Amino acid sequence: MILQAPATFAIAIVILAGIIWGAMNWTYSSQVTNLQSRLSLRDDQIADYKTKLEGATPDEAKNRLEALELQVKALSPRRLTEEQKDKIIQSLKGVSGTIEIAQDMGAPDAKAYTGDLALAFQAAGWIVSLPAVLGLGNPPPTGVGLMVGNPAAMQPIELATKRALEAAAIVFNIQQQNRPPRPVMPPGVPALPPQPDIGLVITTKLN
Repeated sequence: MILQAPATFAIAIVILAGIIWGAMNWTYSSQVTNLQSRLSLRDDQIADYKTKLEGATPDEAKNRLEALELQVKALSPRRLTEEQKDKIIQSLKGVSGTIEIAQDMGAPDAKAYTGDLALAFQAAGWIVSLPAVLGLGNPPPTGVGLMVGNPAAMQPIELATKRALEAAAIVFNIQQQNRPPRPVMPPGVPALPPQPDIGLVITTKLN
């Protein structure tokens, strides 16, 4: 009986070792299977992502999204942000004048955009007039025209206006506009106001 005990104990050790090995093997196999499943799912998701983006890389997808956002922004009505208004006001500190901001009645967002510009220049101490026009002969492609006497030799007030628009990141075209003197009114008729120092025209953005 005493001799049989070690043999029984050895058999028990072998059986226990087999059970432990089987449990560890099953656990490892489960982990490997789970990892393989996760890798397969990741590959499927990447393939689906590339299919939806027509094979585009993440950088290409980012560029497409940014281009789409720019297209949406281009279709949105133009308005000045409070930051842009403040940029104009700060840029015109110490400079005052008169400006005519003409809005094209055929441009859907011209009225609101013109109003934003008028508020900014008025806040800077400028005198603003807001005529309405229809059918421009030479519309500025950017939708904003800075009308000056001579683009090659701009006056200080014209340069100040140019810098203010640039400070507010407003895209515009510089266009020449000859301003004839106001006609002399007959006696008893109020004189016309003097020509503004500079003009802006707001129309439909073409590019």
